[in-house]
Amino acid sequence: MSDVSCVVVADDDPRFRAFLVSALRGIGFDVVEASDGLEALERIRAVSPSLLLTDVEMPRLDGLRLTRAARATRPALPVIVLSADSANEEAALAAGADVFVWKLSTEMLKVVRGLALALRQPGEAVAPSARAAGS
Repeated sequence: MSDVSCVVVADDDPRFRAFLVSALRGIGFDVVEASDGLEALERIRAVSPSLLLTDVEMPRLDGLRLTRAARATRPALPVIVLSADSANEEAALAAGADVFVWKLSTEMLKVVRGLALALRQPGEAVAPSARAAGS
């Protein structure tokens, strides 16, 4: 069973990771940080989060491989893939991401916060149309 208030944030950029952590903690989430995909996978297995936010470009295990591994470990875990390169969207969705968000989008923080809050609403699913919001 997952902790509805726990999010794993995986990004090798400490400033961007701190930005996401601060935003999510600001709306009441417990956040577990990881600086690469392998560390994130270990955290997923340890804390059983309700959401994974991951960058694509990371050392040891990139975000696409992390997404595939997370799906194999926890098939129902919602995964949001973030990337500074919008060309990664197709690969992220093919890897099993529920949503792709372009990091440089002015709406990025709104999308991430909205999706995270949607997880807190019992019985509500993340709308598939949210995928387009990051494009």
